[in-house]
Amino acid sequence: MECSIASSCNDAEIRKILNNNPVPGHVSLVYAKNPSYFQAAMIGNQDTKTLVIKNDSEKIIAFQTTATRRVYCNGRAVTIGYLSNLRMDKNYKGKGLLKEGFEFLKQVHSQIKVPFYFSTIISGNNSAANTLTRHRDGGLHFIDYGNYLTKAIIIFNKKYKLSNDYRIIRGNKDNLPEIVNFLNSEGGKKNLFPCYTENDFTEKNILKDFNINDFYLAIKNNVLAGVIGKWDQSSFKQNSIDSYNGAYSILHPVYNILANTLNLPRMPKRGEQIQFIYTCFIAIKENDPKIFLDLLKAVYNDLAGSNNLFLMVGLHEKDGLRESLKKFIGLAYKSNLFINYWEKPDGFNIGRDTNIPYLELATL
Repeated sequence: MECSIASSCNDAEIRKILNNNPVPGHVSLVYAKNPSYFQAAMIGNQDTKTLVIKNDSEKIIAFQTTATRRVYCNGRAVTIGYLSNLRMDKNYKGKGLLKEGFEFLKQVHSQIKVPFYFSTIISGNNSAANTLTRHRDGGLHFIDYGNYLTKAIIIFNKKYKLSNDYRIIRGNKDNLPEIVNFLNSEGGKKNLFPCYTENDFTEKNILKDFNINDFYLAIKNNVLAGVIGKWDQSSFKQNSIDSYNGAYSILHPVYNILANTLNLPRMPKRGEQIQFIYTCFIAIKENDPKIFLDLLKAVYNDLAGSNNLFLMVGLHEKDGLRESLKKFIGLAYKSNLFINYWEKPDGFNIGRDTNIPYLELATL
């Protein structure tokens, strides 16, 4: 076995592992990243390294990406790490690759020098969760940071009525400075909320395919009260159904029978790609669910009647904005959020503070 850092010449091999090793859960999914894994891995990150393990035939049998991000923690901007896309060839599970991989990750960590990382594990993937989070002497710590909840709102043809409390306008190059300032000042009150600059949205190195006019702004008395974005990432990230499990294996065909009868959106078949749009860049004055609801309705209404099946929204379980999601029909699932480190970082009380965590769903 050999551990190393992957290069672009490994791209096709890594994408093959993604395609052949779906993530288990109530709905087992294939998270494909075509045409380039490395291009997709850059989204939302400052620097990325993909660590691979090769067998004696120099075939990649496992990999994980580690990245750095500039985020807010307890109101101050810091650079931390993000661990993602851990995949292992199913033929090599249970053969000690995790231990070897984490030891190599620790070596790479000594060069990256971030105080801690964060990671997520989809609920229902119990085997992975139990294996990864098991305490090992001198190993990587997994500190529970609550549940991250994702709702896949089903997009019907019917549109929602908005309140008259706010004027909803779209983003443009003229109001971009105000948007970025609002994201950092209001969004930055939440832990792990990304730090943004205007260049992030104009140069698009880490926010590929996001257009400034896909910002939605809530205005009241000529003052910005809330921001949300919508982001189509289908040109570089594709999710497809591997299988429906548990209750979903029964609900899926029953729903599709009703959908055909009532002319409703149909759930994808096994192997079929899911058409969806991410919500993103969620920052709301005083974290008011009413403002968020109007913005979410505005995004939804613009997608009604499109080819997209889902509008994806992700919020932490502690986030009061989740109240607005009850107004929408959809499928919900949760992930476990963890703070990771080898040595407890000084000056951070992440997990013991009262700040609400925020993850940018579109960049996970």
